This record gives sequence, structure tokens and C-alpha cells, in this order.
Amino acid sequence: MSFFAFPEDGHWDQDRDAVVFSVLLGGYEGEVRVPRTVIRRLVGRAVTPEECVEFYHLSRTRFERAAEGKLRRRDLDEDANVTLTGRDVRDARPHRSSGSRPSRAWHRAAAASDRSGRRTSPVGPERLCR
Repeated sequence: MSFFAFPEDGHWDQDRDAVVFSVLLGGYEGEVRVPRTVIRRLVGRAVTPEECVEFYHLSRTRFERAAEGKLRRRDLDEDANVTLTGRDVRDARPHRSSGSRPSRAWHRAAAASDRSGRRTSPVGPERLCR
């Protein structure tokens, strides 16, 4: 049985225009990339790098599940890392019985900040600075 580990190191990579986080599996250490275009399609509107990182943290389990699926299929990039597509993330959607719908919470917080004219974050600032 294989066990994946995902350190809490999700951050924005300006050069790749993507959220990047680490994955560990036995002796394998790689990175998983979620391009802004993928997050934009999931959210349904243009997103800033900060909003991408927020969305990653709120949907972390879903992104990790998608990365596990690609690793199990050995669907790696040429550099032995993983780049998630929208299909990967959609296919990794949590079961309804899990009760967690972070993307809705994210949408509510974003709508509230739009109405007030002030940016409010559903994720604490300590998590955004990693």
C-alpha cells in the first residue's frame, strides 16, 4: 500500500503562474502544479494569485486527491512532476457525503468582499504567506 504525504507548503509560483505544492511518496519527492487557468475555470471568473492560493487551501483535499490519481497512473510531466488539469480536479471531487464544500465558502467570502468593497479572506493571513 502506498501512502502519499503532502507537506503544508502550497504557494504561488510567479514564473509558472500556478499554485505549487509538494508531494512525497517513499523516495519520490515532487511538486504538483495547479495553473491559474485551471483555478479560473473552477471558480468561474478571473482570479488573482492570492485568490488562487486561497482557493487551493480551501480545496486542498480535492487537489491532493487529484495529484494522487495522476501519480497512481504514473501520469508525470517530463520533469517527473505533476501538472493538474481541470479534468483531474473535477474527477477528484469529494463525495457529497463528506459534507465539505469549501468552494462555496470561498465564493460566499468573495461575494461579501465584493459587496463591502474591502477584501476579506476566508483563509487566515498566516496561511497565505507560506
